[in-house]
Amino acid sequence: MVAITGKTPIEFIRTLKVKKAAIYLQKGMNVAQAAYEVGYNNPKNFTKHFKQVFGMLPSEYSQQMKEQKMDDFAKPDPDPDPDPNKS
Repeated sequence: MVAITGKTPIEFIRTLKVKKAAIYLQKGMNVAQAAYEVGYNNPKNFTKHFKQVFGMLPSEYSQQMKEQKMDDFAKPDPDPDPDPNKS
């Protein structure tokens, strides 16, 4: 496994779990719920592993995702039919 992924099996599984939790955070789930949903019973362990993978705390990640959604919401919609041949 290490030869293929560069990670031990435990590290690989942790990374998958944390990435799945990140998806839950993007969908608006709170940190404790996301941690529990992917199998973490200890919030400190979840936070530590999340920071190892993403380089930030899960709460920071969640806030960043909320801000990004607000920025995307504030942008005007592009022309739905950008055909230059239409008059």
